[in-house]
Amino acid sequence: MPRLSVDIDHTYLPVVPRPKSLAPIDAAMERMAAAIRKGLPAARVTEVVSAGERLSSS
Repeated sequence: MPRLSVDIDHTYLPVVPRPKSLAPIDAAMERMAAAIRKGLPAARVTEVVSAGERLSSS
């Protein structure tokens, strides 16, 4: 079966210092993954975490 790979670039607003932005960005990415899984049950969402850590410490 053919594979489709999609990279998502998104801009987070409001602009606040990086440490305050990370947790909401991480939560938004998790919501997007959940929406994809719900809307496209046959889709596989692969979450890639850089350096073995999530964006936020929560």
